[in-house]
Order: sequence, then C-alpha cells, then structure tokens
Amino acid sequence: MIKDERVLELIEIIKKKKRIAVKELAEITFSSTSTLRRDLIFLENQGLIKRKHGYVTLSSMNTIELSHQIREGESTRQKRLIASLAKDFIRSGMCIYLDSSTTVYELCPYLSELDNLIIFTNGLHTAQTLSETVNPNYSPLI
Repeated sequence: MIKDERVLELIEIIKKKKRIAVKELAEITFSSTSTLRRDLIFLENQGLIKRKHGYVTLSSMNTIELSHQIREGESTRQKRLIASLAKDFIRSGMCIYLDSSTTVYELCPYLSELDNLIIFTNGLHTAQTLSETVNPNYSPLI
C-alpha cells in the first residue's frame, strides 16, 4: 500500500475510534512498527493527530480543515498539471469562479501573473491564498 493510501486509512480508523492504541493500529493496518511510526509522525507534523504514551487521537482541528489537508496531499502532481493547463484559459480582466476543490486551489500561483481579475470563490483556503498574493490587481470575493 502506498503512503497516501496508508495515511488516509489511518485517519479513517482514528476518526472512528476517537482514541486508539498504536499497537492496535499496527494490528488493524498490518503495518510494520517502523512504517506506522513514520506515518504517525507525518500526520502529527501535519497537525492532524496527537500522539501520547502509546495511543493516538485526532487533533482538535475542525473537519473542514482536516478534509482539506488530506485532499491537498492526494494526487498533487496531477492537480498541478491540471492547473498548469487550465491557466491558459484564463485571461487578464476576466471574471471567474473557483470552487473549493484542492485541484482548483493549485491554480492560485498562476493567477497572480494576471491583472484585473475578479474572482468569486466558496473556498476559504483559496480565498486566503489569493488574498496573500503579491498582485494587488485582483480581488477574491467569497
């Protein structure tokens, strides 16, 4: 099983159990202790879980943030490729709508190169990233 799949499986198990022993996680996932430890450290560094004295819990972040962070880590190469192709359809002065998907989120760096864009979005992460850009010539509207 590849890392992305293992990490998603771990998150789902931890969500269901609320609190689970690391030994139990190893048994459920059939993972070696070293692989499981690396995956749990990765999830903890992402702020998704907390590890304490042999057990694991989800961090207190809300479900929307958790969902976005998990999806953001999936298929990143493909999402960037799609975004780089999609940018060619957007021109300066256009009015565009960006949904809250993590694929559309990958468009943000390309949009800073264009002037006078009006951008509507329902994506909080997208709006935040757009508002932090160095190009003041467009306005994200939520």
